[in-house]
Amino acid sequence: MAPRPFDDHLARLSRRDRATFVGALLSARGWDVDVDPPVVRATRGDERQVVAVASERVLSLPGRGLPREPLDAVVGVAPDRTRALASTRDASAWDASTLYEMARYGLDPTATDRLFRDHFGVGSEAVGHPDTPDDAVVDTGGREGAPGPPTADRGRGDVDRPDGDDGTRRGRSYQWVVPALVLLGVVLVGGGLVAQAWADAPSPEADAVPTADSDGPTTLAPASTSTMTTTPAPRTIIPGLTDEGIDDTAVLTREHAAALRNRSFTMRVTYTERVGDETVGTAREVVRVETGTVYRSRGTQSGNLTSDLVPVIVRDLYADGDGRYLRQGDDALRVGDADDPGTGQVVDRSQTLVTWYLSGDRSGLVEQVERPDGTYYRVSVAGTTDRRIDSYRATGLVSDRGLVVRVDATYRLPDSDRVATLSLRHSRVGNTTVDRPAWMPPQNETASDPSTADSREVEAEAGEFSRRSTA
Repeated sequence: MAPRPFDDHLARLSRRDRATFVGALLSARGWDVDVDPPVVRATRGDERQVVAVASERVLSLPGRGLPREPLDAVVGVAPDRTRALASTRDASAWDASTLYEMARYGLDPTATDRLFRDHFGVGSEAVGHPDTPDDAVVDTGGREGAPGPPTADRGRGDVDRPDGDDGTRRGRSYQWVVPALVLLGVVLVGGGLVAQAWADAPSPEADAVPTADSDGPTTLAPASTSTMTTTPAPRTIIPGLTDEGIDDTAVLTREHAAALRNRSFTMRVTYTERVGDETVGTAREVVRVETGTVYRSRGTQSGNLTSDLVPVIVRDLYADGDGRYLRQGDDALRVGDADDPGTGQVVDRSQTLVTWYLSGDRSGLVEQVERPDGTYYRVSVAGTTDRRIDSYRATGLVSDRGLVVRVDATYRLPDSDRVATLSLRHSRVGNTTVDRPAWMPPQNETASDPSTADSREVEAEAGEFSRRSTA
């Protein structure tokens, strides 16, 4: 028996049960959730999302029953109606396709199966892709920091396809790119990763399929199906990216770095480890960059993290254009110059993180996303030969200017029941400012210089991730 489309399962739930489902989905993705139907409030560190579930009654007035508080997303079943409701509240639209992508590809397969069984009464093999027309316009994202679905690019660790998913989705099919070889080297220089990835040219296997998850209004552009026996050469979209996926990760991430260089921006990195539905450890970092030599980074860690590969610097750092300073209690410790190579180059660190998480065994172009500020491309990655990572999957959202706006990755830690997730966001490009922290001395005073031992301690912590990643 063919699996029932996801939107059918979702429509059978009451409005209250749909809110409970959304809450469970966000909780599985690492958010702390408060479900007060029809509203779901989710928090993660300093991020907060308010999601409202719309009524599906045919005769209900648009927006009836939605809370008056500001909303980040509106949940509905039908894309057109959900989009219309969301536009009245300046919110993102999460329709059935969006929720399906978040559940199917943003979670570990075991968590997806458990979620469907708990709320639909069937396993993941009985839940098919939403029965949405191929030309439907879907807003699949969220605002900055929204708990949208992760994606996969050239990943790390083969990904098992969910039971019942034979690679076709009601008239659409995925197009994966299988490169012949991926070599990845990572070196951290004082707090910034410096990575390189090389990949042989990929060869196509199947047809591409749209998925759903982006920030702002989106338009899905389904891939065309060729009936020719010969395979056309991949079409280059931007350097490093073709209509078949990522062609050269190093080239793509150089474009990403160029899009950020000499501009202000905010970078957010969140790493979590979960056991089942429980989050057992989290590390977060927010880096605000005003110029190449004026920036501030604040990192925190809670719980217990076991992986060697935690890409977060748990320190409070500030650069004022001249020096780089580390917070030590209520004092500032100068640890170098603001423009030091590696440690003083946030753009280089961003480039390296993107390279690391968008490098893998195979890649595909999932969808083209149209937004008011331009065109974006969602890419998927899966698989890795790194023995410290199992079942790697990631997705990236890349602008037509080459900026990698977001990366979401999930994988298992070998010989462990832990699942790791990584969220990397770049936002407020050209619109970020940095305030001088209170722990810095007045500008006419000089911060203390570090002792040799203090300097080694700072550099050791900054370099720990890189040394372990290349071990």
